[in-house]
Amino acid sequence: MKTVIYDTKVDKYLRKYYIKRKNNDEKLLAQQFIIETPEIIRYICNVLLYYDCICMQISAENIAIPFFINLFGKNGFEDLVEQCAIRFFLMTNPIMHMVTPVKGVCPLSIGTFKEGPYGIPEESIKHGFHFSSIPLERKYRRLLTKKLLKCYEKPIEEIDKRIVESVYDAYKLNYFKNLSLPYEKELTDFTANESEKIGDIANYYHNLTIVTKLKYSTLDSCLFKYIIINISVIRSL
Repeated sequence: MKTVIYDTKVDKYLRKYYIKRKNNDEKLLAQQFIIETPEIIRYICNVLLYYDCICMQISAENIAIPFFINLFGKNGFEDLVEQCAIRFFLMTNPIMHMVTPVKGVCPLSIGTFKEGPYGIPEESIKHGFHFSSIPLERKYRRLLTKKLLKCYEKPIEEIDKRIVESVYDAYKLNYFKNLSLPYEKELTDFTANESEKIGDIANYYHNLTIVTKLKYSTLDSCLFKYIIINISVIRSL
């Protein structure tokens, strides 16, 4: 049976270093880049060496495409695509938390993207090409886009709502006390820190559900922690 590793590391790394944001500490970012770049390259190579395929979670612009082209060359990247060693999962329905809590409002919300690079695979690919440091001819981009569209997994419908409901229920049953989020107050009274914590928990469950539904595997040890804490939450999704 083919082993596909579901990955969330690559997109996080690429968005951290290739998308400019205000108030970034450029000196610190440069220091981290030197350390983290060899680590992510080693990780990618190990996954491709020991497993059949890597499926990367993509937030919007598919920056992984030019990154892999730079890493393996045009021919090497196309070989990986044709061997079905690379797949993508465009996160069109992310679960988000309130950065600034509003009294009386629950901390989680669901995003539904149907337009632009956040919701359309072809736009995700197109905007990803903009991050290439080497010239990519128009004909090459067009032909490669056709191949890459086949590498995108279809979104899983309706799971986001069920995840949010299950996470809320689990919190009220005090399942997250070992994650420093005990049931001591109502969801509508959360602080910014508590809102962020439950947002992280919801996204871990989201990733777990994707892995389960697509029958993928994961190397993320943090996900196993959430399985151990409450397997019943996963079964309810």
